[in-house]
Amino acid sequence: MAYNLPSNWFITAYTLYGEVSMFVSCIFVSFTIFVIVQSTTSNFQKYSYFLVNHLAWCYICDIIYAFRAYVSLGSNQCNVFFGFISSLDYDLALYVSLFGTIAAITRAASEEYLLVFRFLASIRPSSRCYLDVHSVPTWRLVIMFIALTSVGVFSFLSRIFNTKTTFAERVAKLSRDDAVLSRLSTTYLILCFDGEVVSSQALLTGIYFLALVALVLLITFYNIKTSTAPSSAQRFHWMLFYALLAQCIAHSLTISIPAIVFGVTQNSPQAPLISMLCVLAGFFNTYANCFIFLLIIKPYRVYSKRVLLSVFKSNKVAEIRPQAAPIQTQTTSEAATIVQVEQPTH
Repeated sequence: MAYNLPSNWFITAYTLYGEVSMFVSCIFVSFTIFVIVQSTTSNFQKYSYFLVNHLAWCYICDIIYAFRAYVSLGSNQCNVFFGFISSLDYDLALYVSLFGTIAAITRAASEEYLLVFRFLASIRPSSRCYLDVHSVPTWRLVIMFIALTSVGVFSFLSRIFNTKTTFAERVAKLSRDDAVLSRLSTTYLILCFDGEVVSSQALLTGIYFLALVALVLLITFYNIKTSTAPSSAQRFHWMLFYALLAQCIAHSLTISIPAIVFGVTQNSPQAPLISMLCVLAGFFNTYANCFIFLLIIKPYRVYSKRVLLSVFKSNKVAEIRPQAAPIQTQTTSEAATIVQVEQPTH
């Protein structure tokens, strides 16, 4: 089926936006991680480890997505990469591209792990399913995260089973009947997958995430609502629940729903443009997570406000100092007048 490739200026702007967003995200993520490390209290220290882990994977995805700057060519299941990755050696570019998909799966798994963590923390101690996650050794929690991530990664890799030779042969075969693909293949990295591997993967993972989020959040909400814990503990649970709820909404709007749209529009002539818009939406997920952590979680909000105010005040003082008037000699009568004016009134 024919597809409409966006204009060159739009592709250039798309690539440039990814590169700029990568650097801006670095500032947001670095500041947010700094605030988390400096202001996390002992009652959710382990949870904060996985907040940092999630932010790290969000930024890794931003880097690789900026390097790839890929555009889907629709029903032929080919992706052309306009980013820096096309200047690399073919083997290295192939591995970086596949790692980008693995990083995206890991990012989703890191958010799912936050869901599971809050769900376990919301279970009442009197329940037979109760597990004090805060007393579980950190290394065990890490192993649980790796296991959760591995399921998604291996399920994706098992569907590809493509080698460098297979990719090259498929591109050469499709290029015979596609003049645009033939022209692009001489300059850019192009991967053509067998069947609907990429589109179906995006569609299934998007639906799976939305369903999982709805179920776990509903159960967690019920557990906190019916909890008999002290009011201070309930306020703490609600705070983290609202933060997680906002995270999941942001993920759904910037990643899951665009992934579903991407999956169901692969046969559309506008598939290249739609794929670019979906990638652009994904960059906002990192910003959203940073703002959610800094605004909803009170210790982070208080500390970040203190840091920003101190920076603002120091900059304001630095701007005022160079404008200070030079010291002038004053007569005895002038000095006496000034002293008299500055005397406090009673």
